[in-house]
Amino acid sequence: MRSHDQAQDLQGEEVLEKGRPKKLTVRELRDDTRREGLFGVSTRFIMKALDSALAQNEDSIHPINVREALIGMVKEADIADDTRKHYLEFLQDTLHKAYLELLEKDIT
Repeated sequence: MRSHDQAQDLQGEEVLEKGRPKKLTVRELRDDTRREGLFGVSTRFIMKALDSALAQNEDSIHPINVREALIGMVKEADIADDTRKHYLEFLQDTLHKAYLELLEKDIT
């Protein structure tokens, strides 16, 4: 459920589900949002990585600098090994490949 729908429901308004009005109980709302905001990286973590990238390159910042700063932050973070591995795979594989594809499109 989107935040806007949640806000409407908290105000006692009807929300649409499959085009029809539906009222949610408090239990349904809690069940639906139980894990919301409890996983992933924080904005503080991202801001620290950006700050680190800027500190290393005072004149400018580049996507590669940010990726390297994020990799360093993930390696040093106090997180579970499987989470660290997942984040590093994303940064070193998925994100890197996506960036290379963008570069290729810009160059050709």
